[in-house]
Amino acid sequence: MMSFQKIYSPTQLANAMKLVRQQNGWTQSELAKKIGIKQATISNFENNPDNTTLTTFFKILQSLELSMTLCDAKKCLARINRTAKSGVVMPKLVTWMNNQRVGELTKLANGAHTFKYAPEWLASRYARPLSLSLPLQRGNITSDAVFNFFDNLLPDSPIVRDRIVKRYHAKSRQPFDLLSEIGRDSVGAVTLIPEDETVTHPIMAWEKLTEARLEEVLTAYKADIPLGMIREENDFRISVAGAQEKTALLRIGN
Repeated sequence: MMSFQKIYSPTQLANAMKLVRQQNGWTQSELAKKIGIKQATISNFENNPDNTTLTTFFKILQSLELSMTLCDAKKCLARINRTAKSGVVMPKLVTWMNNQRVGELTKLANGAHTFKYAPEWLASRYARPLSLSLPLQRGNITSDAVFNFFDNLLPDSPIVRDRIVKRYHAKSRQPFDLLSEIGRDSVGAVTLIPEDETVTHPIMAWEKLTEARLEEVLTAYKADIPLGMIREENDFRISVAGAQEKTALLRIGN
């Protein structure tokens, strides 16, 4: 036990535990209920491992009843180390709000979502958290709140999400993969774009609709085209629609 403490840092231990939790598909709350401890204990360890005792860590592992022996833990850590040394670049989405860079959303190799506030945002006089569940802090936020917040920027309906995957050939229904395709104008003031792209500010424009065109827009969702995703249009947006099957129209004159 002591040799394990000397070899591995608290952060590595926390990563190993989180990997086991996510491989079993458990949220922090679900795990807390299973092992009879407070969800805050798990959250604190995953987010602030340096402030958590090894006694707490091994208590959690023992309670998992997963035969998580010292050897098993080393295997988990070895997998983490291989990923880090392989040079694999984790995909990122840059998060903007009101034309200011807020931070980066990252999808890890195991599918987990993490978020990190940008230094310039933390230093700004206008800095504020994206959500009360994502308080301003340095370093990566790895709690389930990251997944939940960005998941809530998307349509609730699984059917609509499946249609978006089909329409844009997204890799999955995971928040990161969907927002990679449609996050440029997501709900609220948040904009998410791949890190290799630049933020653009298109000029506001409008299109006069014929009666036939208006009917097509209003009935599109019934024809397996959610949220007004007309085939020949590439400017799909969901912010005005509130991530629901709505659109915005302007009546000009009489």
